[in-house]
Amino acid sequence: MKWIAGRLAWAVIGVLAWALPAPAATMQAVYTGTIDTGFDTAGLFGSAGTDLGGVAFRLSFTYDTGSGFLDTSTPGVQRLWGGALYGLAPLVTARFTVNGQTQTINGGYQGYVSQCSSAACPAAPSGLVQHLATDFTTDPVTGVSHVVYASTFEGLFGGTLSGSVPSDLTQPYTLTFDGTIVSFFNYFFFDVYDPVTGYSNNAYAYLNPTRLTVAPIAAVPVPASGAGMLAAALGVLAALRMRQRRTGAA
Repeated sequence: MKWIAGRLAWAVIGVLAWALPAPAATMQAVYTGTIDTGFDTAGLFGSAGTDLGGVAFRLSFTYDTGSGFLDTSTPGVQRLWGGALYGLAPLVTARFTVNGQTQTINGGYQGYVSQCSSAACPAAPSGLVQHLATDFTTDPVTGVSHVVYASTFEGLFGGTLSGSVPSDLTQPYTLTFDGTIVSFFNYFFFDVYDPVTGYSNNAYAYLNPTRLTVAPIAAVPVPASGAGMLAAALGVLAALRMRQRRTGAA
């Protein structure tokens, strides 16, 4: 009977360890480089009316891989969606820093992260990676709308000097680029629409990143229910072993 109970406990532990989802993580992707072309009309990054071409930038995307909707249906590819556009909670927060000034995009409207390994995306020798954060707000009184977004798309339209993109969104990696990236696919915009005065662009920048670093900044714990069941099974096994030792000693 003890032998059966012990085997049963080990079986439960094995099933739980296999069935519990892999721990999610809060990841941060950081792009650095220079702005190809850009202009700061409103003075978001210093003086108004400033040409941003050639200025250094830092663009970070922070996201929880355990939130939103995760698509792993294609081998070698993982995609993550979040935000009101998809009827989901916010997923991605972006921060764009130029001249020591930072603008934050909460990504409440749309957030998207995608990684494709080179095996799954053979047209991109180092794989493909994309990050997107969009926030859209409208003042109910004035009707003025603010749209701010940041987007990056690397691997297909620019040269990668080193590194490769893993399919697993929780795996850290670093890419360096040779400066030939098409900046049209990497950008930051802060737009305003006023029903009276019309559309205006507060600031924009097309980016030429030279480095991308993706790393976890916090682990997301395993759900309490699953962790509790696993702990209980381990407790049963420990109790059985202690009882066997006492019986042997007697």
